[in-house]
Amino acid sequence: MLGSLRPTWLALTAASALASCGGDPAVSTKSDFVFEATIDPSPPIVGQNTMTFALKDLAGNPVVGAALSVDPEMPQHGHGSPEVPVVQDLGGGQYKASPVSLIMVGRWEVTVTASQGALRGKKMFPIDVP
Repeated sequence: MLGSLRPTWLALTAASALASCGGDPAVSTKSDFVFEATIDPSPPIVGQNTMTFALKDLAGNPVVGAALSVDPEMPQHGHGSPEVPVVQDLGGGQYKASPVSLIMVGRWEVTVTASQGALRGKKMFPIDVP
């Protein structure tokens, strides 16, 4: 819903990514995790945003105590964000990253990388800033 301040779940499958992200699916490499993400505000704004990630194992169980990094990039312009998002463990497999600084309108790619023990995973979420 345009103008809403409620977070919107970002696409997790190619079909839902095509429907909600303007045609480009979220890119995923082989992963030991399933990632879900929200962004607030929604739609995202030029400036500081917050992303929340739900991290699950392949059986659907929440992954607690993982290390996450979040990297916003704007590949079309060849630059990233001026700030490195700080990731906070909210418990229960939920993680909050802020600020996710998106400094101009257009397509951004936010890549989240997670690890816990020997488990590893990475997923890119395409985000359009109107």
